[in-house]
Amino acid sequence: MADMAPIVLSGLPDAPSAESLGEHGDDESSLDLAPAEVVTTDDVMDWKRITDTFYMRRWRMFDMVWKEPDLGSHIVRAAPCGGPIVVAPQRGAFSVMGGTGTRHDAVRVYNGAGMRLAVIDPPSSGGRLVTAGITNGCRVVVVRSDGAVDLFSPLGERLRVSFSLPGSTCASVGGPAGGAPGSGPADLGALLGGGRSRAGSVVMAEVGRRGLAALLLCEEEVPSDDPDAPDGATVTVSALKLVICGDLDSDAPGQRCTHPMPCMLDGRPPASMALLDFEGDAPVDVILATSDLSSPALVVVSEDGCDPVRAVSGFSGLPAVADRMAVSPDGRSVALLCGSQLRVYRSALTEPLLVVEVADLLADLAGAAGGAGLSSPGGDVGRTPPPTTLAWLGDEDGIALHWDGWGILIVGQDGSCCGWRYAKPSAVLSEGDGLRVLTADHHDFLAMVVEDSRWARLDMSQPGARLVNAAELFDTRDASAMEAVQSLQRAGELSAAVDQCLAAAEEEHSRVVQQRLLAAAYFGTRASDAGSSPASLSAVCRRIRVLNALRRPAVGCAMTAFQLEVLTPAAAADRLSQQLQHDAALRVCQCMGLPTRRVLEHWAAAKVAKCRPDEEAATLQVVSQRLQAEPGVSFADVAAAAHASGRAHIARSLLRLEPRLRRKVPLLLQMREGAAALDAALRGADLGLVSLTVAQLRERLAVNNDVGFEGAGRAGTALDDADDGGDEGAVTAGGMAEDGAAAGASGRAADSEGSSAAEGAGKERLFALLSGRPQALAMAEEQLSEDDPVMLQQLLEGAGRFRRAAQESLRLAGRETRFSRRLRELGNAVAILTRGIDGGDRSLTGLRTAVQNQMELLSAQVKLEQSFDAPMRFVGRSLADTLLELLRLEGDGSDRAKALAARLKVPDSRFWYLRIEALAAARAFDELAALAAKRSPVGYAPFVRAFLDARPRAMAQAKRVCPKVEDPPERLRLQCECEAWDDAAETARRIGTAAAAIEALQAMGMRGSGTEARAKLEALAASGR
Repeated sequence: MADMAPIVLSGLPDAPSAESLGEHGDDESSLDLAPAEVVTTDDVMDWKRITDTFYMRRWRMFDMVWKEPDLGSHIVRAAPCGGPIVVAPQRGAFSVMGGTGTRHDAVRVYNGAGMRLAVIDPPSSGGRLVTAGITNGCRVVVVRSDGAVDLFSPLGERLRVSFSLPGSTCASVGGPAGGAPGSGPADLGALLGGGRSRAGSVVMAEVGRRGLAALLLCEEEVPSDDPDAPDGATVTVSALKLVICGDLDSDAPGQRCTHPMPCMLDGRPPASMALLDFEGDAPVDVILATSDLSSPALVVVSEDGCDPVRAVSGFSGLPAVADRMAVSPDGRSVALLCGSQLRVYRSALTEPLLVVEVADLLADLAGAAGGAGLSSPGGDVGRTPPPTTLAWLGDEDGIALHWDGWGILIVGQDGSCCGWRYAKPSAVLSEGDGLRVLTADHHDFLAMVVEDSRWARLDMSQPGARLVNAAELFDTRDASAMEAVQSLQRAGELSAAVDQCLAAAEEEHSRVVQQRLLAAAYFGTRASDAGSSPASLSAVCRRIRVLNALRRPAVGCAMTAFQLEVLTPAAAADRLSQQLQHDAALRVCQCMGLPTRRVLEHWAAAKVAKCRPDEEAATLQVVSQRLQAEPGVSFADVAAAAHASGRAHIARSLLRLEPRLRRKVPLLLQMREGAAALDAALRGADLGLVSLTVAQLRERLAVNNDVGFEGAGRAGTALDDADDGGDEGAVTAGGMAEDGAAAGASGRAADSEGSSAAEGAGKERLFALLSGRPQALAMAEEQLSEDDPVMLQQLLEGAGRFRRAAQESLRLAGRETRFSRRLRELGNAVAILTRGIDGGDRSLTGLRTAVQNQMELLSAQVKLEQSFDAPMRFVGRSLADTLLELLRLEGDGSDRAKALAARLKVPDSRFWYLRIEALAAARAFDELAALAAKRSPVGYAPFVRAFLDARPRAMAQAKRVCPKVEDPPERLRLQCECEAWDDAAETARRIGTAAAAIEALQAMGMRGSGTEARAKLEALAASGR
């Protein structure tokens, strides 16, 4: 026990120096995570009792350094969990937005201490500002009257994911806001207080934590109610429609926008609007309060499109129009201010949880205050003006009614209340565990006093308070300290006392109180288990160090322990990186044991983006050395940022260090480094990546006419793009043709010729790039076989593979059903083979002749089909089938068959076979016998077999022709089949072998028993010769 000492909150794990990051080297606040004392007015005497058991407290987080004297006349929004603050000029909710933006429309972004991060100036043309906000992901959202939704980083950099609302004038083909004014029974322009409004303009919008809702003024055709109008007549009327964007933090927020939807407002603008957008990826719901004084109601519009518009089921109605509406940070409750009445509902909007008169609350507060400066905002309780703002204190701790220039009234869930005086203009912002209050001078945080803090300050009977007292006695070397600890141990309360001290230390903002509580926890830990420190104590110390560092004015990201848990330390580090507080972000990651990869990548990207041209070499060296020291860093992400900022040399150099090909190759393709991308994919032996690379090269090189590169056949050669702007800079051949169509006839012809020339040059470059890489060429061949056969032929021919290119043309010809197209493909194959032969490949001659013959046959077949009166089918048949069909139709003397055979140089022997087959199929045995009487170039065996196939009808003709067969063994076999036994015996005798006789006897069987032929054969077989 003698070595025990209070814990000291100083020192951190070693972290890289400022020089290692090269930024913020002179900003000591961003380099040190040692806790800083927070300026606070949080004295127990200042706590406000809101019920018998609950208190409220106020922390002064920062003394503001900004120059925003009148926050009450501005839109003030902030990212949750102590995030950046957005200040935009306030305009009437229903004023007409149009015309040109001015400097007055500038949106300012600050950190929590009022240090300016960015000024977002309005565009030079377009709509004026409607509203602004900031999302959970710290994207600044600016909505303008023409429907443009601009997204920015906290530093004012416009993001590429900015979009236009569907149905707005900005999204229309016409471009700028315009259009005929609405007409009809409801002139919304007058309702909106500014005369006639243009169709498609945004008249009201609300930015939530992750979503956006905007009301558009639309025009629609409705049936005319004029009795004198003809049937089917329509009139154009104006209507308000709602557009909902579900996720502004996504990579493509514009794709989550709904089309304009009706919202049951009966042509009247809503009195107020709020978003239910707090549950992850759940659809966003929008609550609209109607402005109809006779029957005020609520309408809910859903993003998912399923029953998109519905009146609230079971809703009991409102006593007055809901001029103010606020949704709790957890999205479970909704507070409405209906005239002088405050009503609280669950988000289902059924029965109210709380109904209270604001005037009664103020009267109770004034009476309880005893006239201590908390009079009614209007000076007279009976004539209290409506609150400026309605906001929630925490998730469901209470509701804040804010009067600008007076103060804040906090109403508990049971109707109890307390007040905080703010004489200067101010703004209130809800948090998950409290309320942020911003003035021109201060940034305060109001919150309920949690139980751990309450016992630490008020209840000295709790185990934690007794442990704190014992630790302080131990510091003064008072022996009673050990007695107090032993008393806690005997009661089994020492572990609970340590936990209470740790929990209370996290809730406190004062460094003095933190030190006191953590010292007590350390003392209790050592007393219960000397020599060991529990992980919980170390974890709490680390979180407190991070919280205190975030509360420094230079960082300006003050948050509570609850908010840090909700946001997570990793997200807090990301926020610091977005504000270029990379050193602080890096140290937060190291203190919490988090990977530093994301911080380093963001630092490197920011450093590369802002370096001057003469600093590129030095910047590259610093960045590459620092990133190589960190495992798992994505060089590709940093290279992408360098490429986007026009630092091509740095991007290429960093990509050489990227080991992951699936990150490296796509970026090389985006940078138009086609050869390098292809070589990298081939070296990785990743067939899928090679296939993807080849496909991308095909699309860009063979179609784009502005892509060029030097030495495409050499490995590792870069593709040089005439436009460094990335994919958007590519101009397609179709695009050139489209531009040419707008010019005259001569201009169109010139553009077409230029496009064709550029396209041909692009293909030649692609062929040259692939020809030296067999694996890539095989991939391209596989892809093009179905996608672009014509390009495949050109690619194969460019690679010198004429036979394969011709085969591809023949394959296409076989798939064609029209004669002209098939003939064209065959002619293309002949042309390819001719070029190959001219190039020295004589082996292609036979294939070319065959294709030429096929073309002759196709032409002849078409003419034959046209020459017959009856419909005949020749096209598609082979030459042999075509000749057979002619011989069958016209007989053996067919002149057209003979002419076709001569034209295609059919051998005489082949033609005789076809004649025999045709006559046999036609059963023209007399004509076949007459043909057999002639000298045959194919012999006479085919005639005998043709007669035998028609047995027994043509058996006599077969026997007569058999003796003409010149080959004796074959003649013997045919005579046996014809059962000409005498002739067979004579043929066997002339052959003179026993084997021939035995073969004849086997064929004869028992049929020739007792005949002279059998005797001769048996004698010859017995001779054994």
